[in-house]
Amino acid sequence: MGGRVGKASGTGHVSITLKHSQIICQNDVLFANLGLAAGQNEDDVFAIILN
Repeated sequence: MGGRVGKASGTGHVSITLKHSQIICQNDVLFANLGLAAGQNEDDVFAIILN
């Protein structure tokens, strides 16, 4: 997991790489970002957004 800054927006985000023997997809790896969950009033509720 790593923190990055968006090129266009300049805001920070978290990128996640998931790898497990039971994940079946291209190269057996899922890539995701962590973002604010939709429909929440709290600024500390996040969702995993798969790429």
